[in-house]
Amino acid sequence: MDGHFPVALDEKSGVNREVHAPIRGSPGVRFPRATRLKVARAAAESGIHPDVPLGESERVELIRLRAESRDDKSAIAELRMQAAFAGRVATWFAKGSQ
Repeated sequence: MDGHFPVALDEKSGVNREVHAPIRGSPGVRFPRATRLKVARAAAESGIHPDVPLGESERVELIRLRAESRDDKSAIAELRMQAAFAGRVATWFAKGSQ
């Protein structure tokens, strides 16, 4: 093999276990940077170190938000159970009316 990828003349993929397809893109394609890098750069530019311990008010807010999230998740689980039950009841009535 001369280092070039084989050209598929029969409109097949050209990808198999022995030969991988080349990755090509148009010259102007740019991929977005990783979010983690953006956050780290923004923190460095603002002068706030991301590993600084939370203050008392921030810790209280974090605890409140976690509890609120837990409540929301339990409410969503309850609604999903009710919707599933309603679906079973509707199926039962539909089968009984035939």
